[in-house]
Amino acid sequence: MLPCNNGGQRSERLSAGTSSVDQRDFSLSSGGRSRKSERWLLILFLCSLPFLNPWVRGDGVGYYAFARALLIQHNLDFTEDYRHANESFRGPRLDENGQPRSYFRTSTGHLDNHFTVGPAILWTPFLLITHAGVLLARALGSSVAADGFSSPYRITMALATGICGFLGLFLALRLARQYVEEHWAFLATLAIWWASSLPVYMYFNPSWSHAHSSFAVALFLWFWHETRSSRSLAQWLILAVITGLMLNVYYPNAMFLAVLAIEAFRQYYGAFRPASSVAPRRPKAPRWRGRRGERTGTWRTRGGAGGSPRRRPRGRRRSAPGSPPRSSPTSPPPLES
Repeated sequence: MLPCNNGGQRSERLSAGTSSVDQRDFSLSSGGRSRKSERWLLILFLCSLPFLNPWVRGDGVGYYAFARALLIQHNLDFTEDYRHANESFRGPRLDENGQPRSYFRTSTGHLDNHFTVGPAILWTPFLLITHAGVLLARALGSSVAADGFSSPYRITMALATGICGFLGLFLALRLARQYVEEHWAFLATLAIWWASSLPVYMYFNPSWSHAHSSFAVALFLWFWHETRSSRSLAQWLILAVITGLMLNVYYPNAMFLAVLAIEAFRQYYGAFRPASSVAPRRPKAPRWRGRRGERTGTWRTRGGAGGSPRRRPRGRRRSAPGSPPRSSPTSPPPLES
């Protein structure tokens, strides 16, 4: 059997017969590892919070409308959201009187909103707390507007987006740390954070869905990876909820469901494969290394660091043409006449 490396090759013995199957687990154990990289990631995120830009514009108007209309108006009438939008978003949808154009009305009379509802789902817990605080402040005499457009709501929306982006990076770090050393996983996480377009949507355009998408995908892959050996019914339900959130945040995230398809194919193939097709592994013949054309050689064992080469006993050499044959050490001497 080949030597096991320290990274985590493990051997599982089957109950039938004496055969064994070697399965490699390329993941590195996370036990005993420090959380230094996680603390540094949190410190860097807290230092980056001043970059938050709490505005709602462009596609973010459609994303934020789901959260604001339901929270403030308790309906799905997006007229006020479109009126408060930036000019490039508002112009094609509203006429000169500020009324929605007829071709932007759906068959039910609502304004068309083809953006996903996932970001609003992730914003809602934060906005509920902010809305309660605004109502309390107004009861105490404050004049801050409780309409969903004032500064407390927009700051909360931007902060919630930043937290979602950070959690996506945090889960990516923990997942990568199971396969590479901690410092490499940390550097890769920083590269994803600052060498991609993620900061644009974490800080400067927080009303868009991309930071939420990074969190939902990281959560899906992390939970799938943690439960890939075996899942209970409750874990399958949790994975289904995470999948629904991931798709509702951004539709193209459906491509990540390919990991489930590959996992299912391997399991079904192993379950329905005929037992006769699994042949026992035959031991390999020893390899010989000749030297100067001799029949002797060195026995090459596969014992790894613990094995030592053994010398094969020397045999008879070929005699030169015309010379009498040599006697073997074990054969009797020739008889004298």
